[in-house]
Amino acid sequence: PILQRVTSDVYLPDAHEMRVPVQYLANLFTAGNTEILARTLQRVLDMREYMRRRETGDGPIEHKVDLTEDQM
Repeated sequence: PILQRVTSDVYLPDAHEMRVPVQYLANLFTAGNTEILARTLQRVLDMREYMRRRETGDGPIEHKVDLTEDQM
């Protein structure tokens, strides 16, 4: 992730690129369903990026956040 930030304007990595033990966390929280966990992690990352851009005034995020405007 550090090299990605240097080579591009990536602030946070994608949920699939994070060094998180997805299978282990899926076993703990979602009965082994890694898709639900990956979607949830991506939603948290998207929300964090949205809030950062809102605070710094960097503009809208390029990728789709799977939340409505009211949820944000």
